Amino acid sequence: MKKIILTLLLLLPALLLRADERGEAVLRKMAAAFQSYTSYRVDFTATMGGEFAGLPGELIVSGSNYYLDVYDSEIFFDGTTGYTYSESNNEVILETPDPDDYRLFANPTRIFQLYEQDYSATFRGRAPLNEKTVDEVGLTPRASRSGLGNLTLYTDPTSGMPVRMVYRLEEYGADLVLDIQQITPNITLDAKTFSFDPEQYPDVEVIDFR
Repeated sequence: MKKIILTLLLLLPALLLRADERGEAVLRKMAAAFQSYTSYRVDFTATMGGEFAGLPGELIVSGSNYYLDVYDSEIFFDGTTGYTYSESNNEVILETPDPDDYRLFANPTRIFQLYEQDYSATFRGRAPLNEKTVDEVGLTPRASRSGLGNLTLYTDPTSGMPVRMVYRLEEYGADLVLDIQQITPNITLDAKTFSFDPEQYPDVEVIDFR
């Protein structure tokens, strides 16, 4: 028995290293796929504890530009100015995004382009999800950056594309679960997609923080 335990202890570092390498390979494959697209659209549902469940959302990305529609908000970024519209308040906030802000929705282009320099990845094995078998990878922030939290990534073993992402939101003490419904790459877009048009939002209050 002692020999078996000793052997397992000797093998443990190698097994952990292999898990890290496989996890990082999953991360690289997903990031490379999204980076290869000229543009993409992701349809998803969002769930967070007792706050909301199964809310439909949409993310459209082209380069550094993005449009995000989820819950009560629409977020636009045209490469220069960020616009955050709140439907319940009928107001839009204009600001210049901080590139060092790593909060989940501060720069939605990061949601599906996770980088190895930001996270260490550990492959946890295969897991059942919605009657399918997926790869499960645990991601831990490499540095203490504001907005970066632990993340669990579930990907399709064949395509390497995400099917679920679970973000730990420490400020809320809850998990935000994004279930990916569809990913559409290289879509044709109008530049207006990423700009807020006040004419489409009657009587909107504009708050300019730039």
